Formats: sequence, structure tokens, C-alpha cells
Amino acid sequence: MMVVVHAVVLCAVAAAAQKQVLVQQRWTEFRSPEHGFAAVFPGTPEMKTQHNTAVASYIYEVDASDESTFSVLVLEYAQGNGTPRLSDNDLNEMVDAYTKDGTRILRRSATKIDGHSAIEAVLDIVPLSDSLGLIDIMNYGNRVYMILCMGPKGSEPSADLLRFRDSFHLLGK
Repeated sequence: MMVVVHAVVLCAVAAAAQKQVLVQQRWTEFRSPEHGFAAVFPGTPEMKTQHNTAVASYIYEVDASDESTFSVLVLEYAQGNGTPRLSDNDLNEMVDAYTKDGTRILRRSATKIDGHSAIEAVLDIVPLSDSLGLIDIMNYGNRVYMILCMGPKGSEPSADLLRFRDSFHLLGK
């Protein structure tokens, strides 16, 4: 199961690396009732999907005009396949999957997202040498949510990256 998750994570990184510049940024809340979340994006996110027998992935993404990318990746496990309850170790392995292309984890910590346990990491995105990434991963029900944003490199995540992360919340919990 973790091999499938690693492949999906690597696809998300590759998708985030492809930039489509938006002419203007207007932060608005996007709601996905079918995938159980809402977040404030700097534009309307594009959705991409991938499916296999055990897990479906839905990537909601906006590429902003300042070379920032804002994504929510939802991994949805099929009902009856043993809905996962991922441990902190499993979530850490998902963060580690981002290092396969040379990306470095600058720091990692346990955190809370919308009141639920999560793992957060700040990433030095090596393939995009001027990018800093922020990723939060949490498990809820039969879904794993990854809140991933990348922006211009600095010593800390930018206000926009933090705004995006902090806006994420679950619907109908």
C-alpha cells in the first residue's frame, strides 16, 4: 500500500513543478463536499485524478503568478479494503517520499490540522532550486489529506503558504 502512496506523492510533486501562471490572484474559499474539505486558494483550483484498485487520488491545485503552488491532495481508500488508520510512522514515510528527487527536509514536527494529528515538514525543493515547500499530512476516516504549498525560497514559509495551510478544514465532521 505504501508503494502506491509513494507513487502518488511523486506524481503530485511533478505536477506541482509544472507552472501555469495566473494573471491575478484572488483568494477565495474552495469547498469540495465530495472529498470533505475546504481551503482558501489564490484562484480556482484545477482537479486531477488517478485511480487504482486500492486508492483514488484527487489533486486540487492552483499555480500562482509569484511562482507559488498551492495543492490539496486527497488519497481516498476504497471502502471495505481496510480503511487505513495511519500511524505517525506511516505519515513520516509519506513525507520521506518527497526526498526521492533530492528534496531536503529542513525540519519536521507533529502538529494539528483542524484539530487532528498531522505531520508537518518544511522542504528545500532541490529540483526547483529557488523553492521552499510546506507539507502537512493527516489521516481522517478513509482519506489521507496532504496540504502542499511551494513558494520562493526564504528562511521560513511565506505568509501566503501559511495562510493556505491554516485555511484548510474538514467539512461535515
